[in-house]
Amino acid sequence: MTLVEVLLAAALLGAGLMALLGGLSSCLAVMRASREYQRAQWTLSVGELTYPIRPVEDIEELAVDPDTDLVEGYAFARTVDEKEIVDPNLDDGLYTIRTVVTWGSGGEGQSEELVSYVWQKEQP
Repeated sequence: MTLVEVLLAAALLGAGLMALLGGLSSCLAVMRASREYQRAQWTLSVGELTYPIRPVEDIEELAVDPDTDLVEGYAFARTVDEKEIVDPNLDDGLYTIRTVVTWGSGGEGQSEELVSYVWQKEQP
C-alpha cells in the first residue's frame, strides 16, 4: 500500500467515527429529555393524588404552594383564578385551575402546565 491510500483510509475512518459520535450524542440527549418528561408526568400524577381537585367550600383551598417538592428535583404547584368576567351580571362561577410541574435549574428550567376549568355553584 502506498502512503496516500493509508491516509485516505484513516480520513474516511475518522469521518465515520465522527458521524457515529454525533448520532450517539443526539440519542443520549433525546433519552435524557424523555426521562425528564416521564418524571414530570409522574410528579403530576403524585401531585394530583396528594392534592386532589374535590368539592370544597372555598375554591382557593385547591391552590398548592409553588415550592411543593413531591419528587426530588421537580416542583408541583397549582393556582386557582376566577375566569375573566365579560359581563358583571353573568358571574357563572367558572374558575381556571393551572397545575404546573417545573424542573431544572438556572436558565434551563423547564415546565409542563395543565389547564382545567372547574365550576362552583353558588351556595344558597
